[in-house]
Amino acid sequence: MSKQEFTFDYAHYAPLDALPESDRELTARAADACGTAYAPYSGFRVGAAALLEDGTILTASNQESEVFPSGMCAERSLLYYLQANFSGVRITGRARVLPVRRLSAGACRYRKTTGFPDPRGDVLRTQCYGGTGSAAVVTLYF
Repeated sequence: MSKQEFTFDYAHYAPLDALPESDRELTARAADACGTAYAPYSGFRVGAAALLEDGTILTASNQESEVFPSGMCAERSLLYYLQANFSGVRITGRARVLPVRRLSAGACRYRKTTGFPDPRGDVLRTQCYGGTGSAAVVTLYF
């Protein structure tokens, strides 16, 4: 049996401009990515952004399919693109924007905490903005 321990910090920022400037930039880029979402079935448009260690910001959005559940969430779209095009480059920050503030579903949550890139020994910082005028920031320690 192997055991792994995770700890996390949670911070709530209200109003949104209380976020550090770099986090506000990521949130704005994720919000822009919502415009590229393909969500004709649910109307649920989600955008994601990642800040890489070299300062590059990548964005992606959710892509639905009429054959449920073979659509792709924004976070997985982003992480698969990162793996294919920036292999070995580390993410230093992430943001996602969606119509309501909520946690990721099973497959997305699993992909974000395993591989792409391998986060063990790292800190993973994710922020979520649900259009409420405030944001939540979760820092996960592996």
